[in-house]
Amino acid sequence: AAVGNGGMFGGGGGAAASDIRLKKNIKKISTIGGLDLVSWDWNGLLGFVGGSIGFIAQQVQELYPEYVVEMEGGYLGINYDELNRQL
Repeated sequence: AAVGNGGMFGGGGGAAASDIRLKKNIKKISTIGGLDLVSWDWNGLLGFVGGSIGFIAQQVQELYPEYVVEMEGGYLGINYDELNRQL
């Protein structure tokens, strides 16, 4: 199943914001392809509110750096469309 419904914002070429610095209350759900699938609440830094499910960009960057992009403000995002094809 496809995962990743993080906040979308410009400067990342369609990537979803998924930087650990934007998240709080992170809880591991399972492991997929060596990555921790997690749930979290947005911390509000970029105006995102509520919760989401997906991966942490810093962890994805270690295993699949080609799917991580630097976004506005230096935050990391994940190209979930491409990553989901890999997983």
